Amino acid sequence: MRVVQRPEIKGGNVSCVSCKKSTRSHRLENPEYEEYEEVWEEEKEEYQARKKTTDEDLTEEEVVIRYRLLTEQVCMCHGCWLEKRNKAISFLEDNKDTWIREGVSHLFRITRFIKSWDYYGFDTDLEENHQEDLKNVRRALKNSTGISEEE
Repeated sequence: MRVVQRPEIKGGNVSCVSCKKSTRSHRLENPEYEEYEEVWEEEKEEYQARKKTTDEDLTEEEVVIRYRLLTEQVCMCHGCWLEKRNKAISFLEDNKDTWIREGVSHLFRITRFIKSWDYYGFDTDLEENHQEDLKNVRRALKNSTGISEEE
């Protein structure tokens, strides 16, 4: 059947990718589900009266879509996430000026940093000066080669 992601489903606790504590705090990857159909036939109960019909095959079928979990969600506990975010902010502070000045020579490192930043979702609750620094680095990446970080 079809494999789908359902980000609206909270999911259960899983091990933190860093420290292995049980958590569901910061979801890094959504779980994947296999979608399948289940057919429910409406059958008469024992005590229900049956109508006299010539065609006994007039039972109604109801198709219900079900989901089976294929891969668990990937999560990181809040403590590990904060530690990783602080390291990323410190790395940004140390390298932002160089990256903005010499974007072409640091293209691979900037691209990898931004992909990691987006993967961990560090944009939430970020101070204004850090948001501005990141925006400038993204702009430098885009202007240095004329491509965006998704390519």
